Amino acid sequence: MPKWTDEQWEAITAQDDSLLVSAAAGSGKTAVLVERVCHYLLELGGDIDQLLVVTFTEAAAAEMRQRISSLLRTRLARDPTNRHLLRQLALLDQAHISTIHAFCLRMLRRFFYRLDLDPAFRVMDEAEDRLLKLEVLDQTLEAHYATEQPEAPFYELVDRYSDRSGHLLEELVLRLHDYAQSQIFPDVWLQDCQQVFVIGPDATLEELRWYPMVQELALAQLQNARIALEDALRLASDPSGPDNYVKPIRSDLELVADLEQLVRADRWDDLVEVCAKPKFVGARGKAKNEIEPEIGERVKALREEAKKLIRELGKTIYTRPAHQMLADLRDLHRPMETLIGLVEEFGAKYTQAKQSRGLVNFSDLERLTLRLLLAPESTPDRLIPSETALELQEQFSEVLCDEYQDINPVQNALLGLVAGEYGGVGEKRPRLFVVGDVKQSIYRFRLAEPRIFLQRADEAARSEGCHRVDLAANFRCRRSIVEGVNLLFGSFMSKTVGDVTYDERAALVYRAGYAPLPTEIEPPIEVFLLEGDPRLVEDARRSADASNGGVWTDPEADDESEAEDEETIDLSALEREAVLIARRIADLVSQKELVWDKTEQAYRPVRYRDIAVLLRSTKINAGFFADIFRREGVPLYAETGTGYFSAPEVEIFMALLSIIDNPRQDIPLAGVLRSPLGRFSATELADIRLAAPRDDFYTAAVKRAETADALGRRLEAFLTRLDEWRTRARRGPLSQLVWSIYSETGYYDYVGGLPGGRERQANLRALYDRARQFDQFARQGLLRFLQFIDDLRSAGEDLGTAPALGENEDVVRLMSIHKSKGLEFPVVFVAGLGIAFNQNDLKGSLIFDRELGLGPQSVDPARYTRSHTLASLGVRESIRRAGLSEEMRILYVAMTRARERLFLVATVRGLSANIARWRQTGETLRSTGTVPIFRVVTAKRFIDWLGPVFAAQGILPEETESTQPVTEEAPGWRLQLFSAKAAIDEFESPPAQDAADVTAHLTESLPADVSCRLQAQLDWSYPWTAATQIPAKTTVTELKRLEMRETDPEDPGVDLFQQPVFRRPAFLRTQRGLSPTDIGSATHLLLQRLPLNKRATPEMIEACLDEMVAKEILSPEAAAAIDRESILRFTAGPLGQRLQGADLVWRELPFCMALPINEAPGLGVDVNPASREAADDESILVQGIIDCLFRDRQGRWVIIDFKTDRLTFPPEMIRQTVHRRYARQLQWYARAAEMIIGVDVEECYIYLLPHDLAVPVEYEPVSKSVSG
Repeated sequence: MPKWTDEQWEAITAQDDSLLVSAAAGSGKTAVLVERVCHYLLELGGDIDQLLVVTFTEAAAAEMRQRISSLLRTRLARDPTNRHLLRQLALLDQAHISTIHAFCLRMLRRFFYRLDLDPAFRVMDEAEDRLLKLEVLDQTLEAHYATEQPEAPFYELVDRYSDRSGHLLEELVLRLHDYAQSQIFPDVWLQDCQQVFVIGPDATLEELRWYPMVQELALAQLQNARIALEDALRLASDPSGPDNYVKPIRSDLELVADLEQLVRADRWDDLVEVCAKPKFVGARGKAKNEIEPEIGERVKALREEAKKLIRELGKTIYTRPAHQMLADLRDLHRPMETLIGLVEEFGAKYTQAKQSRGLVNFSDLERLTLRLLLAPESTPDRLIPSETALELQEQFSEVLCDEYQDINPVQNALLGLVAGEYGGVGEKRPRLFVVGDVKQSIYRFRLAEPRIFLQRADEAARSEGCHRVDLAANFRCRRSIVEGVNLLFGSFMSKTVGDVTYDERAALVYRAGYAPLPTEIEPPIEVFLLEGDPRLVEDARRSADASNGGVWTDPEADDESEAEDEETIDLSALEREAVLIARRIADLVSQKELVWDKTEQAYRPVRYRDIAVLLRSTKINAGFFADIFRREGVPLYAETGTGYFSAPEVEIFMALLSIIDNPRQDIPLAGVLRSPLGRFSATELADIRLAAPRDDFYTAAVKRAETADALGRRLEAFLTRLDEWRTRARRGPLSQLVWSIYSETGYYDYVGGLPGGRERQANLRALYDRARQFDQFARQGLLRFLQFIDDLRSAGEDLGTAPALGENEDVVRLMSIHKSKGLEFPVVFVAGLGIAFNQNDLKGSLIFDRELGLGPQSVDPARYTRSHTLASLGVRESIRRAGLSEEMRILYVAMTRARERLFLVATVRGLSANIARWRQTGETLRSTGTVPIFRVVTAKRFIDWLGPVFAAQGILPEETESTQPVTEEAPGWRLQLFSAKAAIDEFESPPAQDAADVTAHLTESLPADVSCRLQAQLDWSYPWTAATQIPAKTTVTELKRLEMRETDPEDPGVDLFQQPVFRRPAFLRTQRGLSPTDIGSATHLLLQRLPLNKRATPEMIEACLDEMVAKEILSPEAAAAIDRESILRFTAGPLGQRLQGADLVWRELPFCMALPINEAPGLGVDVNPASREAADDESILVQGIIDCLFRDRQGRWVIIDFKTDRLTFPPEMIRQTVHRRYARQLQWYARAAEMIIGVDVEECYIYLLPHDLAVPVEYEPVSKSVSG
């Protein structure tokens, strides 16, 4: 018999009241639940059919049934004639031990007549359910589109919150309907959602439900700004800091304090006025002391961060006066009322459609059972059990629920009605036994509501009809893991983020009692920090900047694009993490690290199957993890749940269905012709294309089929069969067409003969099953089926394909953290801790929340603008915080899956800056015991929570740029840091086999005649070699370089124009600051935006730079590096004054012109003259950007090309050097202006900003030279 703790035994035997068991990870809650059931059967003499035991998965129900059976059989072996035990075993198969859906289904089968429900009803699967929903929704929307007038509220809703295809509105109605179904009274919730927009004339913002959340958001943002400024002030006050920043920073802190006071006083309009143009004092003069450059840059960056946060208040929250915000909310009432009406109308029609077909979905199982158990007079404030509920209360002595933290309101009401919590029979006391751990509530996407658990816990604390028992003893994890988890979550988990304060009551207590290891050393938690490449996002941003003229037009879009960039970077970062993990696993196995074998009760060497790799999501990442592990020789099992639609056999057949619907689709048609279904070669496809080069591919195929040769006849046969299939698609069921194509083409048998044939055939059968389901609906047709499949794919819904290795083999298991819930492994790697949290549920112009309801933005379709409302801000922040709390609980679940060894892996971009920030926060943590709440609330990835704790433990290395891994250790911890270079060196791919060795091996194995023929083909020379060496496009800079190399190859200026193929990696640069090229680019960006119609002043330049930094056009470092004085000198000089008087100015003017090859010197110089002459009729595209082209008051056209070169020659030599290097470049610019714009350029100047020097370049317009 197990030895139970006092708390466990209390949970097993307590009988008086309802009981809440808060069971921490590894505390044996399932064993307690099973033992409680057995205690009722064996000690209290109860029957198993008097208990209702609810779990959340079929596997958990089966395990519980098996455990109870095992205990009963053990007792029966000691007392074979015990009739009570025999009776319980006989009843066990029919016992109510199941998921809540299975229980509901059983009740509906039993009491169908009380609901007027078809007794032969059938439960739809998710695919069939979605098909029916789409059919009903299409009918509903089409009726409105056909009957509503353009000025009707329906069209106002469509214009504001849908797209041209209507898909956005469809998804919005479906999501809102599904969300409402998780409420006990969905109609009441929906009506409340629209009624809140009925705002009276005397209403104020602060009395609206969304205001407190928006107020908290503003205060949190100001807290962040204040902390950044306090850090900056501390650094600026340092003897090595820039003391000229002390006064401006103190001024900024006063501004923050004033803003905080205004927020707390609900002074909305004053905040709008102040935040519109916050006043920041500039840093005047130079520092009096000698400053350390790194400290100076850090102070500037911290101040810019704070200024950005303050400016954002005026751009996101305090954007309009209170009366305008209220007017916007009142304006939303009509579209929200229309939307709710549409949801209700769809819901009613959908219910009718299900009833007419005798169908229910999974949500209906709960809703219909709730209807069965609720008396008609029930209200949201008072639930009254029905006669059926009272009957069930008589039947069940107790209701037991596992994983109670993941319950939703409807499920909670169901269990309470059966347990008698809302009133019962006579004097019978409610008996509801629930067990769970709110720290492990991670199913928000399934509409789980952890607040239900917390509310019951509060009631238990007040002794309101419920008793609470805490199971804190952890019987799973080693001491180092228990202590590490307590340290981490005790530092940052709270009611604000995480929904529970991680205090002594929530902390784990070590009780595993592992036998001492032979080494007698407790293994630490190992942390791997890898530096990401910060230039990837910067390069992407520069590319976007160049493509749209350097202007970011939509700040919100910028945030989204950056998040997408981060995801892209995370993929490459995860690849390196995969290599690290695979090699660390290989080391563990090869070095025979010991793990405890529960069965043998002894230590043994670790096996692959003891190890799990956990990721936040495996949807995208599992594939390359599998590839890398395969390359590293580590067996891996990954159940991805995706890959069905991308399977080749499915893609090919979907392409065939696409061209049966519409053959004029080039890519699907070419794909089918090239596939085993068509069996045309690439050469034959090219031949078909040439039959009609300018038409679509189907027209070309029809035309080529008219030719009476072998290819034409094969093509004609294919097109004839295609026409037959198209006819059948219009006249018969889709599933019949699919299966007949399988049979007629032999495609099904063909894929069965390929590697993995059984899996491939299963994929094709699944496609046929989908088509068969689709045939059951009134609105059929191939086009609608294809649209349905496209909807599934775009919504991210997919099916998994069978993996090559089974999970029961000796393999490492890769799974999502959600999949790992309820499992445990001797060794766990948690990867991807540096990946940004997914915040897709915050996007969109209309979002919603259980408590705050709808959060629509204000949309003006006429102006194509949208802006935040108080509702959208409040709901967005509520969703963000709920999501953040769940992310923290997901991290807790991941770390508590490990029994003996835990490895944490993160890749961090900007590692040095992050470590500096973590250290500052770590100092606060050491003094207060917790991470400041504003740092917790603003975290964007798991490592943002973990980093400060690592800093407080002293395991963050000082050296972050070493070319070798750096290791730090502390009791219970071991951290290894890899700089960018160290990571590349450590985890680069193994070298490929030498190409010469491969060639020699292949040559030796070839017959002599084949070798001769191959050699002859390899020796063949292309007649037009010169043309192949001429690029299709080049730049003016490259033309200039080639011309200089041809005329004066010794000139060192030649290489000034030669850009390296790959930029030198940051970790190999001797200087980590901005390069001269970076500073030059930043200067050009400033000149592009600075008003040049009047003489520049220092204030104008600073204002322009502040705006560019705020819009993230320039980084603070780049802005600080620009030479302001050179700009001022230019605008005060003769050229600048001419520019100020110009009546027409173009800046950063891009061009692209066609140029005969014989006018492009330097191209093809390595080709013999005869071959070069043959290429002279070719042309080349030349592109470039003219810095400045203007027409002065006298009507003369002038070109200026700005340079930031700093030369150390005497002035006259500078003129000669610059003229020699750049004159030809300006002549090409002038030529382009003539050819494209049609103007005669009369003056060209190279202006060297650092030297205040204008170098004229002679150029005679073509029109004048011709006339002369």
